[in-house]
Amino acid sequence: MPRGSKSQFDRLLEGPYYDAVVAANHAYLRAAIPDAAATEREFWALSCLPNTPTRPRRLSAVSMKTMETFVLHEPRQGDKMPEGFVVVRRSTFRRHWASRRALSRTFPGLIEEPSDYEDGGDDQARIAGRYDRLILALADERFAAAVRDLVAPLLVVRTMHGAGHSYALVDHVLDRASRPSEWIYPVNEESENWGDDRGVLETFRSVREGDVGEWYLSSCFHQIRAGDRIWVYATTPHRRILAAGIAWSDPYEVADEETAYWRLDIRWDIPLTRFLLATETAGPEILEARVPQVRAMQPAESAKLSAFLADRQAPEPARLPAGRRRRLAQVTARQGQADFRRRLMAAYDGRCAITGCDVEAVLQAAHIDPYNGPATNRVTNGLLLRADLHNLFDRGFLWIDGRYRVRIAEGLDHYADLDGQLLQQVTTDARPDKEALARHRSEAVKRIGR
Repeated sequence: MPRGSKSQFDRLLEGPYYDAVVAANHAYLRAAIPDAAATEREFWALSCLPNTPTRPRRLSAVSMKTMETFVLHEPRQGDKMPEGFVVVRRSTFRRHWASRRALSRTFPGLIEEPSDYEDGGDDQARIAGRYDRLILALADERFAAAVRDLVAPLLVVRTMHGAGHSYALVDHVLDRASRPSEWIYPVNEESENWGDDRGVLETFRSVREGDVGEWYLSSCFHQIRAGDRIWVYATTPHRRILAAGIAWSDPYEVADEETAYWRLDIRWDIPLTRFLLATETAGPEILEARVPQVRAMQPAESAKLSAFLADRQAPEPARLPAGRRRRLAQVTARQGQADFRRRLMAAYDGRCAITGCDVEAVLQAAHIDPYNGPATNRVTNGLLLRADLHNLFDRGFLWIDGRYRVRIAEGLDHYADLDGQLLQQVTTDARPDKEALARHRSEAVKRIGR
């Protein structure tokens, strides 16, 4: 690379679409490719700002064999959000969305288009739309099944696009890079989006200890986490950093009758905000790139700001209290588990996967692979089980063989009649993951010493 030139990834990182590209590719790889890190570059590749003569310009492309399976591109004229498409197995997809109207009802803004990649065969389609809508679709297990059915035969052959694989981008997509924990939030009192009759200085002078504000997010909503530090940068005419706060929650989506948008609760760091208001912290001397929307603070910017504050003996920045962090973790786990159980109840028609028991009060959501964050709350990683069977399953005294038959450990005479019984049949997109069941069997054998 010539001295002074920037890599494709550096250009993406400094541009306005980095957060969208990382979030969307993360959602795609999680839905489409088991153990993506183990097969990257050999069986799939992710290119960054590929040099393809297309308009609008492409931002990234996931490729398998000789075809592109997931592409993001710059927004079309009049829109600010990147768009893209994902290729799916058409027959699997149309089991649930047989018409454009059905697709629009579930995922407004997404459309089905023809797809004619040679490697995809006759049974393929492209689903296109804004990147945030594609993320929502990829989180739906039915949609993800249509994606996996398309890519499964492609992942057994080496890709022809390995030379264009961007390890730098994949590091960020797979969370192998260190995650930013400081963010710059731009405000402009002259913008129609400001929404306050007072100017920005007066607004932040009025905040009080314990105040938590609800702020709109147009970007970074999949990257910011509770406890991250938020620096408020007032653009023209002030051009200075004038407030600081703590992300009091993870970003959350709010929907009304017309649209959906993202919000973030920010608890203001009053001592540090008062210091910043009284001491003009000029932005241009600290910030090395423009702030058109919320973005991560670059390491060099963070170092400059820290030195500025230390030289002037500023108050130590506040942190998220340990008690608040614990409560958020507990709420997140409860909400995720409740939704996981709800989806299993729907998949199994409210009946135990083994006994057919339909007493809702005793039915529980069992994880096949142990719970390890929201990504493990997939329907295919679960079984709806009666409470006592859930206990046996978790302790390794009950497992499921490769033909979806129940197996009971020796000595459990009370449950012996269940041995060899087939699991309740469910739709293909909800069928328990065979690989996860095999891992559970392996652990069960170790536990009972067989």
